[in-house]
Amino acid sequence: MGIKKDFENKIAIVTGGGTGIGKETARELLAGGAKVVINGRREEILRDAAHELDPGGKLESPATPVRSLSRKDSSQSLSSASAD
Repeated sequence: MGIKKDFENKIAIVTGGGTGIGKETARELLAGGAKVVINGRREEILRDAAHELDPGGKLESPATPVRSLSRKDSSQSLSSASAD
């Protein structure tokens, strides 16, 4: 299918970006030119997905997994990753 829009100079935050639909969404957004931040519950899975999706290093994943966006520290970590 593929994302046809131009996402240059855009930031996308993909929750559940380590596997499945989230991972494929991140892949398509990267192909469209977006800066992508992935998050999820399992740090190792996120790290592996980041390396697979973007070996060049444009993809971002928070240093610690985001477990709940309702927690202030988790949402701040996600926001910080997207601002870098």
